[in-house]
Amino acid sequence: MKTEIKAIKALIGQEAMTIREIARKIKADYRITHTAVKLLSKKGAISLKKAGGSLLCELNKGYRGIEIMQAEEERKAAFLKNKDMMAIYKEIMSNAKSSFFVMLVFGSYAKGSQTKHSDIDIMLVSNDGKLKESIREIISAIPLKIHLIPFSEEEFKRMYFSLESNIAKEAAKDYIILHGAEQFYEMMKP
Repeated sequence: MKTEIKAIKALIGQEAMTIREIARKIKADYRITHTAVKLLSKKGAISLKKAGGSLLCELNKGYRGIEIMQAEEERKAAFLKNKDMMAIYKEIMSNAKSSFFVMLVFGSYAKGSQTKHSDIDIMLVSNDGKLKESIREIISAIPLKIHLIPFSEEEFKRMYFSLESNIAKEAAKDYIILHGAEQFYEMMKP
C-alpha cells in the first residue's frame, strides 16, 4: 500500500506518466512500482493507456478510494511542516464554523518553488458567505502576503469545466488541499 500511495502522490495534478517515470519520481524499484500501478488500475484509481511499448498512467478523477484521501493527507502533512503555513491553517480552522468548504493552496507554494517575494495563493470554495468573510478577516490580520480567491461551488465548477484557461483550472494542476479533499474531488468529477 505504501508504494500505491506514493504512486498516487506522484500522479496528483500531473499529466499521464509512464510506470518508469513514476518509479523514478518516487525512487522505487520498477517491478514494485509496476505491481502497485496494476493494483491501483484494478481498483479504478488510475487509468492505463498503451502508448508504444509503454503504459501511460493517469489519475482517475472519479475515484474516491482511501488511497486518494491518504495521499492527500500525507501531502497536507508535509506541507504543514512549514511553521508559517501551519499557523495560517490553525488560525483559519479554529475559526471556520461551516461544514462544507474546500480550502487549498496553489501556485508557487504548492509547487515548492516559492521565493521570499512570493505570495501565498489560497482558494476557498464555499457557498457560505459568512465563512468567506470570516476567513478573509483572519487572513487580513496575518502579516504575510496572502492572496485569497473565494468561489461558490457553482462558480468553481463552471470555471473548471469551461474551455477557457482560468484560475480554477490553474489551481487544479498544482495544489495542496488543506481542507475538504473529498468535496474537492467530487467537484472535479464530470
